[in-house]
Amino acid sequence: MATVFHLPALLQSPEGTLAERVASWRSRVGEVDKQLAENQREIDDIAFRLYGIEGVDRRAIEEGVATPTPSGEEPEEPEDDSWAAGRN
Repeated sequence: MATVFHLPALLQSPEGTLAERVASWRSRVGEVDKQLAENQREIDDIAFRLYGIEGVDRRAIEEGVATPTPSGEEPEEPEDDSWAAGRN
């Protein structure tokens, strides 16, 4: 039986340090999120046109099924680097 190995996301980035790899990966995820949101808007526009939904009805549907859009910024979490210096 063959085993498939997937390279972890942080190892797919070409940068050297872990911090650089994390930053690169977060940037990539943000770009993908933006592209997905744009694709979803295009799909929604096509569907609304096909079904002839516009104006107040369209806004009501959009507000009823609204999902948060990626802002490109993640909330900051406090960094605990005490483990790196051997402090616990």
